[in-house]
Amino acid sequence: MSKDNPIKKHQYKSSESGNPTGRPKGSLNRKTIALIHKAKKGDVNAYKALMDSAYGAVKQNLEITEAETPIFKQLDIDVIE
Repeated sequence: MSKDNPIKKHQYKSSESGNPTGRPKGSLNRKTIALIHKAKKGDVNAYKALMDSAYGAVKQNLEITEAETPIFKQLDIDVIE
């Protein structure tokens, strides 16, 4: 930003980009490359992070059966009465 080359307000026209080609599809960022190297060396956390970013994190469902319901529910009712 020198006096010879000032930044112009609205340097680009509407719908025109300063980087028209942009980043190529499929290019990897530095973090991904670092995780790949760590995963190849045997880092399980790096491998898990790669799989989560590629396929999404696993959602864990928890089912409670009748035998596992809390007993406090009945105790609370008895106290109120």
